[in-house]
Amino acid sequence: MTSPVPLSATLRRTAWGLLAALALTAVAGCTGSDDQPENAAAPQPEPSVASSSAPATPSPTASASASQPPSAGGTTTASPTTALLAWKPLPGDPADTITTNGRWTLTIAADGRSWRLTPAGKGPGRTFGASAPRGERIMKAGLNGSFAVVVYGTEAGTRPETAAVTDLGRQRTSTIDADADAAPASDTSWSLYGTHLWYATGGQGGTPYCLASADLDTGRSAVGWCADAHHGFTNITAADGPTAMMTFDDARPTSCRTLVTVSGEAQRPGNEITPVPGVPACKGSQAVALAGSTVWSMVPDEHRYQQIHVYASASDGGVTDLGLGVNNTLARCGDSIFWAKNATGSAPAALMRWDGSALTTAYETKGFLGQPLCAGDRINIAESGTARDRQLTATVD
Repeated sequence: MTSPVPLSATLRRTAWGLLAALALTAVAGCTGSDDQPENAAAPQPEPSVASSSAPATPSPTASASASQPPSAGGTTTASPTTALLAWKPLPGDPADTITTNGRWTLTIAADGRSWRLTPAGKGPGRTFGASAPRGERIMKAGLNGSFAVVVYGTEAGTRPETAAVTDLGRQRTSTIDADADAAPASDTSWSLYGTHLWYATGGQGGTPYCLASADLDTGRSAVGWCADAHHGFTNITAADGPTAMMTFDDARPTSCRTLVTVSGEAQRPGNEITPVPGVPACKGSQAVALAGSTVWSMVPDEHRYQQIHVYASASDGGVTDLGLGVNNTLARCGDSIFWAKNATGSAPAALMRWDGSALTTAYETKGFLGQPLCAGDRINIAESGTARDRQLTATVD
């Protein structure tokens, strides 16, 4: 592990207009406005890491029965109220993945082969975009108040991924690729927060599998915490507090999933990880830091891996039960955590919101909701299974 060092020349180099040879999943935990977090891109789960120092995927735990609830210092149950946001439809093909921060719109084609970044309305700015090179496609994408990030790679994770970073203020683009000082791993998790981009590096040829961060403003990168041999991590979600992620081991026939946080805005060599309090052993799925607490999800029944139960752990050890949700949809936007919830019985599908003290329903539908995508102070969602599939956006106050 090293102290911060300059990124490769490819990150420092500027290219105007179209980005040549760039190639749908999410940049997990992308940030909101210049200092707010936002989740981004397609409504699909994060891919798991694949490297010589980590198993190809975190296997489900052996038991398929429902887990016991958290046993931290007391669990209370939050009762949701309805507080719908003012939603507006997003123009464009609903089959594409569309994210807007109000000033810029990032569109990922439905086939994952091309992307386009356009100024919204009549605001200043040029249009950026590119097609994926042969054999590759867009794997993750994200937008916040300052940057847009598009990551491409191979579906099988056979080579390191590459991130194309567009600076919205300077209107220039650069790349983080295999020539970078902290080169991205293959099939990795990514998270954008403010001016920092987090991702995995190493894991090939006997090198440690580590958490790296790139400062997109200064063009410097750092490598911090590293996983033990044959261990891995995924579901990185950065915030204005600790960065959270899911770690897992290579135990066979089943691996153990553990939700952890890594303190500090920028990684430092030797940083330690801290397990999120209250999470049942080996059951964690995703975690996001919120002021004074951590919102996290667990999988109660491994035979129904897409259904999660959401909780919030406070610094005093107390745990709040926030109800059910859809796996890999936790997203922080502003000072709230959002997640999708499927229809149950007579209750419709919904977008849930937790602001640290109140649980509310931000949107309801008779169809299905994809992963909520945060960009600046906007939350974006895809609705399907209704008379008209569409994508919507609303300002988070």
